[in-house]
Amino acid sequence: MVRFKALDAWRGICALLVVLFHFCFVFRSPLMGAPIVTNAFLFVDFFFVLSGFVVCHAYRDRLGDAPSWRAFVVRRFGRLWPLHASMLALFIAFIAMVNLLPHPERFAFTLGPSEYSAIAIPIHLLLLNAVDLHGMAWNAPSWSIGAEFYTYLLFGAVCVLALRRLQHPTYAALGWGRRDIEDLLFLGVIGIIVGGRLGYALFYRPLEFLAEPLRIFAVWEGGLSFHGGFIGVFAAIGLWAWGSMQLNKLAKETKLMLVEPVTSEFGMAYQLTPAQPAEINSFRSLGLVPSWDRSKYEDRITGQRNDTPFEFFEAHLEEKRTTTDGKGRTRTTWVTVFRGQCLVVNFHKKFNGVTKVFRDKGMFNIFGKLAQMGKSEKVRLEDPVFEKAFEVYSTDQIE
Repeated sequence: MVRFKALDAWRGICALLVVLFHFCFVFRSPLMGAPIVTNAFLFVDFFFVLSGFVVCHAYRDRLGDAPSWRAFVVRRFGRLWPLHASMLALFIAFIAMVNLLPHPERFAFTLGPSEYSAIAIPIHLLLLNAVDLHGMAWNAPSWSIGAEFYTYLLFGAVCVLALRRLQHPTYAALGWGRRDIEDLLFLGVIGIIVGGRLGYALFYRPLEFLAEPLRIFAVWEGGLSFHGGFIGVFAAIGLWAWGSMQLNKLAKETKLMLVEPVTSEFGMAYQLTPAQPAEINSFRSLGLVPSWDRSKYEDRITGQRNDTPFEFFEAHLEEKRTTTDGKGRTRTTWVTVFRGQCLVVNFHKKFNGVTKVFRDKGMFNIFGKLAQMGKSEKVRLEDPVFEKAFEVYSTDQIE
């Protein structure tokens, strides 16, 4: 997993500033009155963004079904809850000791609404202290842990449900991928922020913002409208849908306008959406691509160089999978098993052996291992740089 060292430094700086902010309630000094310290609560938001980036980078491609989501939740729970529960236990033990002696009323252990109430203990244990069920009780700053945990759950659920939706025949036929979902979610967030800010100005303080229009950019002053954010989300989704259609249309027109004349100039032929090339079946028989039930092809270029014919095309291969749940209901999905470029070159020579080149993935190179278990043998390469990046297997190393 990639480690972002720059983020480690920012994590330390922001953690220190958040600690200083909380000391403002206990100690008084010129340092505690500095604007960067008194406003350091904003660095909690920075932590949310930082944590979201790291978790998204680490898990977005690893969350695809219910088991992976459960494993993700268990790992997040194990990372957050034990320390949270330990700190809560220390608070409870401390307040219990204080209550055995004469103590100020604010440190009283009660059964009703108070800062140290027994009612708030299960709320904290369930990490629900961020939803204001009992106010800021016990370890008040730990509200951010609860907010973070349930945001993790929501993130994992969105990844899994979005992937399932992408596998639905309707959306699979449209060629949607993870990137489209990420773009849609990103624009949704932008819609909430922009729409919420504009809604706040229009619905609540129109005269103030008309007098000072540039105040709309003073987001640090706060002020977001739920109604505006709600409208902004739908506006962003509409913009994304319209933009996607226009971009797809533009991409096709650009290919026909540029790629076709260029390939023709060099004596090659171009097809935007060709029929299934016959060579793709050879790819399957050789084990270069897995079996499929549905396929789509585009950008086929054919030509020759020095009397050597070649063919180049992009293939999108899908497998039909049917699952049955505990109630006997069946569900059919289309899963992408291969999407990439295919190159066919005719060297006008009969080869007795079969040579396969795979990316070197170490012990995880499943294709290489399968080839090795068959008639193929691993070829030792002279170029160390190439051998570090690829693994080569052949049934005839002399050839």
